[in-house]
Amino acid sequence: MDIKRRWKSLSFKVEHLRLELEDHDEKIRNLEKEFIKELAAIDIEDLPCVESKPLVGEIKQATPQVIDNLNKEPEEFQPAEIIVGPDEMKKLWKTIASIAHPDKTKNDSIKTELYKKAAAAWKSKSYDELYRIAFELGIDPPDASDESIAMLNGVSADLEKKLKESESSILWLWGSTTCEKRLSILDLYLRSRGKRRKQSS
Repeated sequence: MDIKRRWKSLSFKVEHLRLELEDHDEKIRNLEKEFIKELAAIDIEDLPCVESKPLVGEIKQATPQVIDNLNKEPEEFQPAEIIVGPDEMKKLWKTIASIAHPDKTKNDSIKTELYKKAAAAWKSKSYDELYRIAFELGIDPPDASDESIAMLNGVSADLEKKLKESESSILWLWGSTTCEKRLSILDLYLRSRGKRRKQSS
């Protein structure tokens, strides 16, 4: 497969992984709300003879801070260190601008939108996004090389790592299991805070 086709294939893979990570992040935010709601419905008491860790307020008035130590949301995606030189990126940005700038396209709405995205990508140094936009406009990447393939592979690996971390988080596991196991996870969480379900007298 030639370098241009490999780049195109990898750029689609990166876009797919980004969308998947956005879906995961949204799911984890929703699971966090469910988890807090279930915690708030439980009557709890201190474990006997156990020094409990301080809670942020009572669990009955739980806030997201209560589960900060239980699960941290995946960090926002940070691209891999770029090994494609800034001069190449500047050349690519200028090529995109010469093709997609509204003054050049007679206000073609699709190209104008791509130009805006490219401008934001250039400003934030999101070079992989510049490459993706270039492909969408039919522009060959400057000096397509093994280095540019390595850069996109690095971006892809970072996204895959974030997805794996997301899927191994306590909230993800809690949301993907049976009701019985959900209760066990809640009990484990309570014990980690020096609490337990209130025992009937």
